[in-house]
Amino acid sequence: MGSNPSRFLHISPFDIIKTLGRCLSMHLCYIANPNSVHTLRWVQALHHRGYKITLLSPRPCLKPTIAAYVDLIDLSPTFTQNSRVQYLLVAAKIRRTVHQLSPDILHAHYASGYGFLGQLCNYSPYIISVWGSDVFSFPRKSLLHRYILSANLNAADYIASTSQVMAQETSQYLNTKREIQITPFGVDTHYFSPPVSFRQSDNGDLTIGSIKSLEPVYGMTKLVHAFITLAPRYPKLRLLLVGDGSQQSLLKSMIASAGLAERAQIVPSIPHDSVPQYLAQIDIFVVPSNQESFGVSALEASSSMLPVIASDVGGLPEVVVDSETGFLFDAADVDQLIQKLVVLIENPSLRRAFGQQGRQFVQEQYEWQDCVTRMCDLYARIQHNPDS
Repeated sequence: MGSNPSRFLHISPFDIIKTLGRCLSMHLCYIANPNSVHTLRWVQALHHRGYKITLLSPRPCLKPTIAAYVDLIDLSPTFTQNSRVQYLLVAAKIRRTVHQLSPDILHAHYASGYGFLGQLCNYSPYIISVWGSDVFSFPRKSLLHRYILSANLNAADYIASTSQVMAQETSQYLNTKREIQITPFGVDTHYFSPPVSFRQSDNGDLTIGSIKSLEPVYGMTKLVHAFITLAPRYPKLRLLLVGDGSQQSLLKSMIASAGLAERAQIVPSIPHDSVPQYLAQIDIFVVPSNQESFGVSALEASSSMLPVIASDVGGLPEVVVDSETGFLFDAADVDQLIQKLVVLIENPSLRRAFGQQGRQFVQEQYEWQDCVTRMCDLYARIQHNPDS
């Protein structure tokens, strides 16, 4: 992604002094996907807090930007070989490298594949961060997958989760009751902020939209169905979807069959840096997911002062306060989604109120640098009490 180096640098002098005092010389070793925007955000923020970070990558790095913030060690296979043999060779290299580096903390991000590689290192102190599909989908594939996830989690000294609901899901795979740290993917409210010229769409076009992958799990057919239903009633209603996925052709076909191609736009996946400019084109943000571990896109929309309508699944009720920052609806009931859309379409003052309250909610609960501080606090506790 074309990352702007200044994007996540809104750090107060107090945070800098506080963090430097406790992380001086702390060496973190990450086993993580170097191509994930979330990995980039964590290492970038921690680098600017003074941490030394080594990132062990079991896959080729396609985002060279990340190398500015970490010592990147590419341990991906360099030859064609049986996949299982490749995996074992990579695992052996990672284990050997971790013990040679002897970091203060080993931290695997994503509990299935990367958690398995972390477990094989037999290193302490060791943290696993669960991200979503690793606990909601992976263990449901088979009993073997469930066993692997359970073994990975129980091998960790500490476990971190981005949401309360995911922490609850994770706890069922633990052999003993233990505390799971909550370390959310927060939002930089300086970057995700209302446009200088705020939307004035009360008497003009009104756009409903979403910025998500176009996969069945995210329920975009529900949003398109709602748009098709409401379009005849509201001639100035428009739809904007941003993302790639296996349902792109289906969604385009649904829109074209309804004769609404000129009132709808599907934009291919964009760099994360470009998300604010597309949020600025939306009046009502919709997250119609069938499953959602957290809901960063909903927080980014709220931070941009947009009202949000979201399904009541997974972590979404944690990030959308019903009737305060937006509306929640039954994920299985498209009619409910349509009803919530009608309320907001016909009430511009309510849209503005939800947007204002949403931004305040994000600033108070999910400001990115506050979330980084939570992770720093966890590292500090581990460093001072490695056996706790």
